[in-house]
Amino acid sequence: GHRIQKFDLNGNYLMKFGSEGNNNSQFKNPWNISIDEEGYIWITDRNNNRIQQFDSDGNFIQSFGTPGNANSQFKCPTGICCFGNWIYVVDNSNHRVQKFKI
Repeated sequence: GHRIQKFDLNGNYLMKFGSEGNNNSQFKNPWNISIDEEGYIWITDRNNNRIQQFDSDGNFIQSFGTPGNANSQFKCPTGICCFGNWIYVVDNSNHRVQKFKI
């Protein structure tokens, strides 16, 4: 569905955000989500080869990444994990993990 849905701990639907496309707040196969210590949501936007950041209400904050194999470029980013002041991204088709400072 190229969107993110939010549920409470009991599985009750709360909200959704995003749609299909390549603009801000749009996705082409969002693949994984991580939430940092400040509550920001980080999403791997797999077929747009980028990472998008949102606040807890689904408002777009920023994105980074372009297609390629240089530093800060991605080819099908799939996994993401926020830990402390760092974001780790599984850059699947480049066969690597990239680390970014928040």
